[in-house]
Amino acid sequence: MDLNGSITFSSSSSGSTEGTLKSGETASYTVSYTITQNDVSSGRIQNTVTVIGSSPGNTNDVSDISDDGDDTDGNTNNDPTVTQLVVTKLLEVTKTAIVTDINNNGINDIGDAILYTIKVENKGNVTLTGITITDTIKDGVGNILTLASGPTFTSSTSGSIQGTLISGEIATYTASYSISSATFTSGKVENSATAIGSSPGNTNDVNDLSDDGDDTDGNTTNDPTVTQLLVTKQLEVTKTASVTDVNSNNIVDNGDIISYVIKVENKGNVNITGITIVDILTDGSSNTLSLTGGPIFVSSTASSSQGTLISNEIATYTASYTISLEAASSGSVINSVTVTGSSPGNTNDVSDVSDDGDDSDGNTINDPTIVDTSSDDIGLEVTKTSKITDNGDGEVESGDIITYNIEVKNIGKTTLTSVTINDILKDGDGNLLSLSDGPFYTGSDKGSREGVLLAGEIAETLSMWVI
Repeated sequence: MDLNGSITFSSSSSGSTEGTLKSGETASYTVSYTITQNDVSSGRIQNTVTVIGSSPGNTNDVSDISDDGDDTDGNTNNDPTVTQLVVTKLLEVTKTAIVTDINNNGINDIGDAILYTIKVENKGNVTLTGITITDTIKDGVGNILTLASGPTFTSSTSGSIQGTLISGEIATYTASYSISSATFTSGKVENSATAIGSSPGNTNDVNDLSDDGDDTDGNTTNDPTVTQLLVTKQLEVTKTASVTDVNSNNIVDNGDIISYVIKVENKGNVNITGITIVDILTDGSSNTLSLTGGPIFVSSTASSSQGTLISNEIATYTASYTISLEAASSGSVINSVTVTGSSPGNTNDVSDVSDDGDDSDGNTINDPTIVDTSSDDIGLEVTKTSKITDNGDGEVESGDIITYNIEVKNIGKTTLTSVTINDILKDGDGNLLSLSDGPFYTGSDKGSREGVLLAGEIAETLSMWVI
């Protein structure tokens, strides 16, 4: 180590010239030194002075080695003057990521490349050496992944070689990962890097775990770099029906067979597993029915096993119902299916209720599959009675009111719909007359709305004519 110039004489307490000291006299000298980075790395500067002089008639017979002037340190004689330097040893690692959309579909998905940039900065005041990078990359469910490349050293701001950083220097490394199908279905990629280095005189005593470079997320240090993958989870179920006219009478009735085809499509971009089907079958009177067969798994377009669908795959199931007399008499057989499945890392979080496949009915989603039925046992019975309200003269004449009560009874075993009344009124000469009021619906004994009659139900209407 070299001082900044030579030792300079300042003064003496009795005014002697440089190099001479009377008895009891004290001389003062000054000298300076500029601290280097190597000095900081060493942690301290140690300095001693040796003074030699000659007594009368002698040469260089008197000498002393300097003391630091601090006897409180336990050393009262000839200890060096030590300047302790403040040593800070600190690494800071930041890891950022960008995604290259390899397939140009606008989302982070299978086959796309995640490109990582790792910045390692020496934020201390000593040189660090032997710096190594350990990279940990995981998918959204914690599985360990393998980088496609890197980490690879690219440069440093002060030109240091790989593994060395002087104070304030930043080294840049790069790495990459190609998103696999399994990783994509997990929903995200988490990546972190640990940098380890050695300060002067030590081994691997300085380290840091990477931060993602985004302090706006509320985590300002050591949070992993997360790449979110766009996951959509969606099932779509369609159920269609066809009827086999077993008795060849050209109507859908007792004994005929309804064959159902159920299509379950995975319209999301992750695999769905644990798929189950719940089938609900009722007649037109809301009575619960039981399928004759199924649902039975038939096949899937990508050959997945029953209960599993990869993205865009369609599974086909079949079921059947043989129409009972009661179901035929109810006027319809109503069927819907609820399908439930699990996305990666979840349980039963994806579901859909079947649509009938006919959007021309004005209902484009989740409407039941309805088969209208008939019965040989159908019929109506109409009874019409009248009552005259006299105007007070005791005779049936002009101004009297005839009130007609019409009872319509469903004498069959099938629910009837679109029931209408056409009332014809004539005089004694056959001339057509017009009702003064009505007919208007007054209700039914089973509470059905106008135009509907359950088996055995009676509906009533009223009409009036003023003579």
